[in-house]
Amino acid sequence: MKTFHVMAAEGSRYQTEAWAVSCGEDLSVTICGGSRYHVGATALGCARPLYEGKPRRSATVSVLCAFEHKDDEVARWAARYLATELDCRVSVAAGVHIDEAAAEELQILMDNSREVCDKIIAAVKKANR
Repeated sequence: MKTFHVMAAEGSRYQTEAWAVSCGEDLSVTICGGSRYHVGATALGCARPLYEGKPRRSATVSVLCAFEHKDDEVARWAARYLATELDCRVSVAAGVHIDEAAAEELQILMDNSREVCDKIIAAVKKANR
């Protein structure tokens, strides 16, 4: 079992972390950020095989979201992106939060979530060489 830990905006109000654990050929990921880490949504992304005439893989995603949370945006995007890029099943638990956040701050947390996903992909691909 391989584990990975990556960060974006370390030490700032917008710090975002991700932990990933390999589960055979699949991956379980937790993404947390901002001022209060929690689990607000979970998503399962399943890579689809290549079809003739399609240049890239894709993934299908199922999501569960806690009441009054918007973490499904992070979980859905991360599960689809990671499953597509790594060609496997990926579960993502996500919880990013800043009290009374402005729209710009929510976008920063989303951007940081994307950055940690890129770092996970790089780490997994490096470990699997």
